[in-house]
Amino acid sequence: MVELRIARLRGNPPAKAVLTDIRSKCNRLPELEKLCLGVVDRLEALHDEVAQYRTDDTLRVKYIDIILILVKRIVRRKPLLTRLATFHSAALVIRRLHQDLDDVETVLRAGSEGQEWGDQWESDRTEQFSILENLVQNATDRHLVREIKSHKMVQQVLMKLHKELGGCPFETHCQLMRATFDRVCAFARLDDVQFPDWYISADDLMFEDGSGVSGAFGEVRHAMWFHAGERTRVMVKQLFQNSSVETDQDTFEQCQLWEKLSDSDHILKFHGGSHASKPQYYVCEYARYGNLRDYLTDEKLETEMWPLFLQAAEGLKTLHSHGIVHGALKCSNILVDASRTAKIADFGFTSARMYAVDLNSDAAAASTSAVRWKPKDLLEYSDSTGPQFKADSYSLGMCMIEALTHQAPFGMVDDTEVVEMILRGESHPRPDGVSDAVWDL
Repeated sequence: MVELRIARLRGNPPAKAVLTDIRSKCNRLPELEKLCLGVVDRLEALHDEVAQYRTDDTLRVKYIDIILILVKRIVRRKPLLTRLATFHSAALVIRRLHQDLDDVETVLRAGSEGQEWGDQWESDRTEQFSILENLVQNATDRHLVREIKSHKMVQQVLMKLHKELGGCPFETHCQLMRATFDRVCAFARLDDVQFPDWYISADDLMFEDGSGVSGAFGEVRHAMWFHAGERTRVMVKQLFQNSSVETDQDTFEQCQLWEKLSDSDHILKFHGGSHASKPQYYVCEYARYGNLRDYLTDEKLETEMWPLFLQAAEGLKTLHSHGIVHGALKCSNILVDASRTAKIADFGFTSARMYAVDLNSDAAAASTSAVRWKPKDLLEYSDSTGPQFKADSYSLGMCMIEALTHQAPFGMVDDTEVVEMILRGESHPRPDGVSDAVWDL
């Protein structure tokens, strides 16, 4: 018999052993036990057939993804208050896993329909909620709070609970969440907590394998965002950690700002984030084609460069119309989405960049090299705190040079010498092969 192993879990364990472990872990989540076991039963029944497929086959990948979601998203140990906050979303995730298993069965059984599981899921959800209701109502305020590690984490769970209140369609569940929210707030004396609609809990994110990519003020990682029964691939920017309360407010204000622009055509879409977690993070749309410099290969320069830069200029115009200076524009901050549309990212993060320079050597080096995209007057008056809209326009021009040359402006010239050249008023050397019309622009 072919053995199906899960390479994306430590030790490359057999799938059968992982399913056995999931089954045992369901016992510590009584309010989800029957819902989880319904999926585990179907996975076990399909195991031997799926094991016959190649490792890279789409069906086998989907089967393993279902197991990974159970392991990383559903059966992890959580405090009771967190389980209340995540119950509805967890039940919807389980429903989606059944739908995924229907797809697997359709392939395996030559087009036959999947199991009739919908009525059972609904019945189990109602029964399991009653178990959760008894657990929460019988728990003391002290237990609900003290089971969570820190005051900050209590705040995060309450923000998740508050957000779920706005989207839960079941009245009894809403009543339980509202009553629990009020009693925990009173017990923990959380009178000054902000509850933004854009908050996304870390419990709703499942990060992809591998480490992230470090940027100017944080690390970018890809993740799956679970929301309202759906799954969306996203980018998560985790800021370099800083213990200052000021950064919490800075991050909160940045999220508020970004949310107002999230429907703009040429601003990277903001899904949400967390200003209260460590590290703080932003969740935004996944830019399938990466940054503009990497996307614009030689064969794309002639046909796609100028339409994309026009879109980037429109994004910059949107920022400026709202009184926002980007402050660090370069090709790495102009991203290309799945529809090959250019979108501006990482704008207005002045405080985050400042903290990052103190905390991370890569960020400090990036800050030093950023002079290549800055105009003379900004370098001469670097302590100026006023808006620098013209500086953004200059930086966009440097981005064009960056795209044309496939390297940072001024190429291999040392950063110190670049500063001296700019302060002397010297223009960037004209790149080889650039026409008069392009250079005039």
